[in-house]
Amino acid sequence: MLIMTLFVGVILTSCGGGANENSDANSDNKSYEMIFDVPSLIDKNVDEIVQVLGKPENDDEPTELQIKSGIVEWEKSFQKGGYELLVTYNATTRKVIDFFIPTNSSTGMTENIDELLQVSNVKNNAVLKVEQVKTLKNPKEFTGVRISK
Repeated sequence: MLIMTLFVGVILTSCGGGANENSDANSDNKSYEMIFDVPSLIDKNVDEIVQVLGKPENDDEPTELQIKSGIVEWEKSFQKGGYELLVTYNATTRKVIDFFIPTNSSTGMTENIDELLQVSNVKNNAVLKVEQVKTLKNPKEFTGVRISK
Protein backbone atom coordinates (compact mmCIF):
# COMPACT_ATOMS: atom_id res chain seq x y z
CA MET A 1 0.00 0.00 0.00
CA LEU A 2 1.28 3.43 -0.93
CA ILE A 3 0.70 4.78 2.61
CA MET A 4 3.10 2.26 4.10
CA THR A 5 5.65 2.83 1.33
CA LEU A 6 5.60 6.58 1.87
CA PHE A 7 5.65 6.16 5.66
CA VAL A 8 8.64 3.83 5.53
CA GLY A 9 10.35 6.14 3.03
CA VAL A 10 9.89 9.13 5.30
CA ILE A 11 11.04 7.19 8.36
CA LEU A 12 14.16 5.93 6.56
CA THR A 13 15.09 9.26 5.08
CA SER A 14 16.40 12.37 6.69
CA CYS A 15 14.29 15.47 6.30
CA GLY A 16 15.68 18.98 5.94
CA GLY A 17 14.49 22.22 7.46
CA GLY A 18 12.61 25.13 5.93
CA ALA A 19 11.61 25.84 2.38
CA ASN A 20 14.64 27.96 1.62
CA GLU A 21 17.27 25.51 2.84
CA ASN A 22 19.65 24.70 -0.01
CA SER A 23 17.30 26.25 -2.56
CA ASP A 24 20.04 28.44 -4.03
CA ALA A 25 22.44 25.53 -4.33
CA ASN A 26 19.78 23.33 -5.89
CA SER A 27 18.24 25.92 -8.20
CA ASP A 28 18.91 25.97 -11.89
CA ASN A 29 17.38 29.49 -12.04
CA LYS A 30 14.61 28.14 -14.23
CA SER A 31 11.04 29.19 -13.67
CA TYR A 32 8.45 26.43 -13.28
CA GLU A 33 4.70 26.71 -13.64
CA MET A 34 2.60 26.39 -10.50
CA ILE A 35 0.63 23.15 -10.84
CA PHE A 36 -0.80 22.70 -7.33
CA ASP A 37 -1.60 25.77 -5.23
CA VAL A 38 -0.90 24.05 -1.90
CA PRO A 39 -1.28 27.22 0.24
CA SER A 40 -4.90 27.54 -0.96
CA LEU A 41 -5.54 23.90 0.05
CA ILE A 42 -3.86 23.95 3.43
CA ASP A 43 -6.93 24.57 5.63
CA LYS A 44 -9.32 22.40 3.62
CA ASN A 45 -10.37 18.87 4.55
CA VAL A 46 -9.86 16.06 2.06
CA ASP A 47 -13.42 16.29 0.72
CA GLU A 48 -12.99 20.00 0.01
CA ILE A 49 -9.69 19.27 -1.75
CA VAL A 50 -11.42 16.71 -3.97
CA GLN A 51 -13.97 19.40 -4.88
CA VAL A 52 -11.12 21.74 -5.89
CA LEU A 53 -8.80 19.25 -7.65
CA GLY A 54 -11.33 16.75 -9.00
CA LYS A 55 -11.41 12.99 -8.73
CA PRO A 56 -8.17 11.56 -7.34
CA GLU A 57 -6.24 8.73 -9.00
CA ASN A 58 -7.01 6.50 -6.02
CA ASP A 59 -10.53 7.19 -4.82
CA ASP A 60 -10.84 4.34 -2.36
CA GLU A 61 -11.54 4.76 1.34
CA PRO A 62 -10.56 2.52 4.26
CA THR A 63 -13.13 -0.08 5.21
CA GLU A 64 -14.77 -0.11 8.61
CA LEU A 65 -12.67 -3.18 9.45
CA GLN A 66 -9.45 -1.34 8.53
CA ILE A 67 -10.42 1.60 10.73
CA LYS A 68 -11.33 -0.75 13.61
CA SER A 69 -7.96 -2.49 13.20
CA GLY A 70 -6.12 0.78 13.72
CA ILE A 71 -5.75 2.47 10.33
CA VAL A 72 -5.74 6.19 11.07
CA GLU A 73 -4.10 7.75 8.03
CA TRP A 74 -5.20 7.39 4.43
CA GLU A 75 -4.22 9.18 1.25
CA LYS A 76 -5.45 10.43 -2.07
CA SER A 77 -3.26 11.08 -5.08
CA PHE A 78 -3.89 13.77 -7.70
CA GLN A 79 -2.13 14.00 -11.07
CA LYS A 80 -1.79 17.20 -13.06
CA GLY A 81 0.72 18.61 -15.54
CA GLY A 82 3.10 15.68 -15.14
CA TYR A 83 3.26 16.04 -11.35
CA GLU A 84 1.62 14.22 -8.45
CA LEU A 85 0.19 15.61 -5.22
CA LEU A 86 -0.24 13.07 -2.44
CA VAL A 87 -2.64 14.21 0.29
CA THR A 88 -2.42 12.32 3.59
CA TYR A 89 -5.41 12.71 5.89
CA ASN A 90 -7.07 11.31 9.00
CA ALA A 91 -9.55 8.70 7.74
CA THR A 92 -12.03 9.43 10.52
CA THR A 93 -11.92 13.23 10.85
CA ARG A 94 -11.05 13.86 7.16
CA LYS A 95 -8.52 16.50 8.31
CA VAL A 96 -5.44 16.81 6.10
CA ILE A 97 -2.17 15.88 7.77
CA ASP A 98 0.25 16.86 5.01
CA PHE A 99 0.95 17.11 1.30
CA PHE A 100 3.76 15.38 -0.56
CA ILE A 101 5.00 16.33 -4.02
CA PRO A 102 7.48 13.82 -5.40
CA THR A 103 9.88 14.62 -8.18
CA ASN A 104 8.62 13.77 -11.64
CA SER A 105 12.10 12.60 -12.65
CA SER A 106 12.27 9.09 -14.08
CA THR A 107 14.98 8.30 -11.50
CA GLY A 108 12.71 9.25 -8.59
CA MET A 109 15.40 11.64 -7.38
CA THR A 110 16.30 15.28 -7.92
CA GLU A 111 18.70 17.90 -6.64
CA ASN A 112 16.38 20.68 -7.82
CA ILE A 113 14.08 21.37 -4.88
CA ASP A 114 13.33 24.79 -6.34
CA GLU A 115 11.26 23.10 -9.05
CA LEU A 116 9.05 21.32 -6.51
CA LEU A 117 8.64 24.49 -4.44
CA GLN A 118 7.48 26.43 -7.53
CA VAL A 119 5.20 23.62 -8.72
CA SER A 120 3.50 23.56 -5.29
CA ASN A 121 3.47 27.39 -4.93
CA VAL A 122 5.38 27.34 -1.65
CA LYS A 123 8.71 28.78 -2.81
CA ASN A 124 8.38 32.02 -0.87
CA ASN A 125 5.89 30.92 1.78
CA ALA A 126 7.33 31.41 5.27
CA VAL A 127 4.16 30.16 7.01
CA LEU A 128 4.19 26.56 5.79
CA LYS A 129 6.60 23.90 6.96
CA VAL A 130 8.47 22.32 4.05
CA GLU A 131 10.60 19.23 4.58
CA GLN A 132 12.93 18.00 1.87
CA VAL A 133 12.75 14.20 1.81
CA LYS A 134 16.31 13.09 1.13
CA THR A 135 17.32 9.89 -0.63
CA LEU A 136 19.27 7.24 1.21
CA LYS A 137 22.06 7.01 -1.36
CA ASN A 138 22.93 10.69 -1.76
CA PRO A 139 22.05 13.38 0.82
CA LYS A 140 22.18 16.01 -1.95
CA GLU A 141 19.26 14.34 -3.75
CA PHE A 142 15.61 14.33 -2.76
CA THR A 143 12.55 12.25 -3.59
CA GLY A 144 10.23 15.19 -3.01
CA VAL A 145 8.91 17.72 -0.51
CA ARG A 146 6.49 17.26 2.36
CA ILE A 147 4.37 20.32 3.13
CA SER A 148 2.37 20.96 6.28
CA LYS A 149 1.10 23.81 8.40
